[in-house]
Amino acid sequence: MDFDTAPIPRFNCGLDLSSLVVSSDLLHHSWNAISELHTDPRRNLGSSPAFLRYRETQVRNYRLIAFSASAKHLHGGGDLIPSSDVPEFRFICSKSNPDFSIDRAAMSLFDSARQDLSTLKAQVQDGAKSTAYLITGHSLGGSIASLFTLWLLDSLNPVTTKRPLCITYGSPLLGDCGFQQAISQYPAWNSCFLHAVHKDDHIPTISPQTTYRPFGSYLFLSSSGMACFEAPTSSELLERTKPERRDNMELVDFDYGPTVKYLRHNYVCKDTMKLSGRETDSYKAGIVLQLTAIGVLQNEVKRKKTTRSSSSMTVP
Repeated sequence: MDFDTAPIPRFNCGLDLSSLVVSSDLLHHSWNAISELHTDPRRNLGSSPAFLRYRETQVRNYRLIAFSASAKHLHGGGDLIPSSDVPEFRFICSKSNPDFSIDRAAMSLFDSARQDLSTLKAQVQDGAKSTAYLITGHSLGGSIASLFTLWLLDSLNPVTTKRPLCITYGSPLLGDCGFQQAISQYPAWNSCFLHAVHKDDHIPTISPQTTYRPFGSYLFLSSSGMACFEAPTSSELLERTKPERRDNMELVDFDYGPTVKYLRHNYVCKDTMKLSGRETDSYKAGIVLQLTAIGVLQNEVKRKKTTRSSSSMTVP
């Protein structure tokens, strides 16, 4: 089977995309649903000790499905299982990408709630004929949101149903390079995933990028702004912005509420940076502006100045 390949964009429109997502209140409503899950212990799915929580609600003209599960059940991350052990997701395999691996903790939680998720999937399949769906999740619950969305996409008729959008918050990386490449063969599917990550959140980078790879688009958040990237830039930026983590440090789910609230009231990204003559290429210029929006370039400049100052010091 031949797949369309995503063209290299002439312009980097990540700032426009991130502003659109925030101004449309998709982040606001999805995080509100997740916050309500955090305070409602009755909405549990399956029998896993991770206590996967679920909530479905109507928001404006679309249905919103939210999942939440604590990252403390990740046990440090980094454990993958081969696609041969997850037959329900073998549909993303192809001749060029015959194998992949998925995170064991996420797949175990998904399996524990499979019966409930199957029922939910059937309901969404029917509802998607007339209603748009937003599927969201926080931390390990974001991994379930991604798996559920991917599972759902395979069963939806693109002609007669509306394709869902999946937004995750602080979700750990879900699979390896094979998993990333398998999904990227379906550009329409790959575009359904938006992963919000904060520079102070440890969970998205808990798994080693030597074996794990991101897929979909990544919305990088900080106190200074936001920016949106796809692979391979998202992979590089995750590595550059990951917070320092001490040994035996307890995993704590990061609260995205204050950041989402701040961005909701300040979503217009003001471009105050002057581009150098070397950045006349529109795509490169877009990358520079986005890195500036989330403070990455400023941090790099400070780091280099500190390094120069240290190296120029002489010991008397």
